[in-house]
Amino acid sequence: MSCSASRRTVIGLAAITVFLSAMILLIVAAGARGFIYVGDSGSPKIGRANLDGSGFKPDFIDVEDSYRVGGLALTRDHIYWAAQDGNSIYRARLDGSGVEAVIPETAEDPWALATIGNRLYWSDWETGVIASAPIDGGDITYPFDSAVLENIENMSSYGGLLYAGLSFSQGIWELDPVSGSLNLVADYDSVNGVRSGNHLYWVTFDGDVIGRKNLNSGMADPDWITTGQSGSDAAGAAIQGKYIYWVDAARNRVSRARLDGTEVDLDFLEIPGISGPWTIAVDWIRNDGANFKVKKSKKRKLTIDNPGPGRIVVKGKGVKKVSVKATGPNTTLKLKPKPALARKIRKAGKAKVKLAIEFRADLSGKTKKKNKKVTFR
Repeated sequence: MSCSASRRTVIGLAAITVFLSAMILLIVAAGARGFIYVGDSGSPKIGRANLDGSGFKPDFIDVEDSYRVGGLALTRDHIYWAAQDGNSIYRARLDGSGVEAVIPETAEDPWALATIGNRLYWSDWETGVIASAPIDGGDITYPFDSAVLENIENMSSYGGLLYAGLSFSQGIWELDPVSGSLNLVADYDSVNGVRSGNHLYWVTFDGDVIGRKNLNSGMADPDWITTGQSGSDAAGAAIQGKYIYWVDAARNRVSRARLDGTEVDLDFLEIPGISGPWTIAVDWIRNDGANFKVKKSKKRKLTIDNPGPGRIVVKGKGVKKVSVKATGPNTTLKLKPKPALARKIRKAGKAKVKLAIEFRADLSGKTKKKNKKVTFR
């Protein structure tokens, strides 16, 4: 259906009193297949499976020049990886094509990798130097003045900050590339640290416990989830939507649990053909790079088809502003009328509202906007 402002969606309510207390629903749908990517540190390839764990392909991407795969990172259009032996950062389109060295030569031995907006960040395993460059290649900069954290195994990003998991029980560190500050935020035996909202999550290296810490209050629960598994060599971790995923390097598995602590599945995904599973990237980003779309749907709902994780903001005259994180399919936004709009409907029997719907992509940093006219009766 066309998203033009000339189209109108009629949203009726049975009675004025119901209208004043009810919410108008908009559903945010992914409209895309999600994927799990696993980097092979033992051979030059990246495996991929569907987000539901089906269709695993161990050689989805054959890495050029026989370089083993280090850290993985995603943008809306590409997957990036550190070439462990090649002093390079590579990328490919999300369909596996177009493999290229976007940073062909670095002064570092890159391993952990993450993105913030339109920049890449990677670490040198031995020296602890963290370097940065534009996602399309360009001049390399060093956001931290000197070698900072040696033996960074995995690196993730959230809200403009980096989270680095170190080997040898050195904990998880929060790094701010703008200010150059770094702080130990979780002193536990884990080589991964991933953040969602106010919480930092990690899986202990032994794989027996998933820990969680509220970064606002500082309250930590190091035994938040007991997995019942030990000796698994829990390596890279990633969060998508309501789940945390992690690599079980010892058993060639990807495990999964809900962020509310339920549905722990240690055998969620078998990954045969990967000799050295270590890093992981998970997302539901669409590989066509399309803009998000606003569509009409039934039962007083609007669906938003967006290209990946981000934030949905809906505004309109007479409607309270709503801002919600789009973390996966079926995210629900609720719009509530302001008193003035309710009075107008009561007097005239209907009211026209122009909604401004904005999608702010997490990974690309881009903002897309759409308008939608609706008539309230």
